[in-house]
Amino acid sequence: MKKAGAIIAGLLIAFVGQFLALGMAGAGHGWITPFWVSLILWVAYPKVLVRSFRVPDQRTMGVELVTLFAALAGDAILVLMTLEEGVEYFEKIVRIEESVSAVLWIGSWIAIWLGWQLIALLNLVRPLARRVV
Repeated sequence: MKKAGAIIAGLLIAFVGQFLALGMAGAGHGWITPFWVSLILWVAYPKVLVRSFRVPDQRTMGVELVTLFAALAGDAILVLMTLEEGVEYFEKIVRIEESVSAVLWIGSWIAIWLGWQLIALLNLVRPLARRVV
């Protein structure tokens, strides 16, 4: 049951992240890159959440390392695509409203984007922490 719940929660979080990214794209007139990189969330969140319920084991640390490298690759893709798209689009959506709602919208997407990466990092260090204690 924990696994099914983790998968459902992961898919719901991915949906919210994709929705926020769609809003930032602004029908092609905003920051579009998050929409494309948010596709990663549909696999990443269920995976890291399911893995967070497992018993920490040093033998599976390789899987956690691969996940963390995927997170770093995703970050690199986000930055490179944003630079290719033009940073002015990111600046444009921040300027459009210059309000609390714009900051919350963008901040929420960034929190969701970084959230799965933090969980992946915690999944990696849990076996090490268990060993120390």
